[in-house]
Amino acid sequence: MANVVSVPAHAPWFDTDVHVVAGTLLRFRSSGVWVDAVIPCSADGYPAQLFYATGRPPRILDDGRYFRLMGRIVPNGVVPTQDDPAQTFPIGVQGEHRVTTDGVLFVFANDRTGYYWNNWGAITLTILTGEEGSDSWQGE
Repeated sequence: MANVVSVPAHAPWFDTDVHVVAGTLLRFRSSGVWVDAVIPCSADGYPAQLFYATGRPPRILDDGRYFRLMGRIVPNGVVPTQDDPAQTFPIGVQGEHRVTTDGVLFVFANDRTGYYWNNWGAITLTILTGEEGSDSWQGE
């Protein structure tokens, strides 16, 4: 089943309302542009080695990138308040993730903690659950 959500750049946590069970394969595709202060980018974010080098990495270390769309499965009924790098996975413009626990999918732009106030715009995220679309995206 395809779910389409608009993910705002200023939300430290965005509840997609997509509930999954362990073993589910999630496939993602995003489009659009969001902005980190004055830096426009896709859901793949942008290279920011200088920020890392000067001790200002984003919430989740991400190979020198800032603002990549990230995901995390959180137990049903729980709203995340703290990061868990071990449970967070990159999504970007296109990706997939095999779920290991039951819960709900939360997503966010991987920015520096406390700096979501200067973000704007949103990307559109399409989420396919299960094995559907394993060869191609339906409708393309």
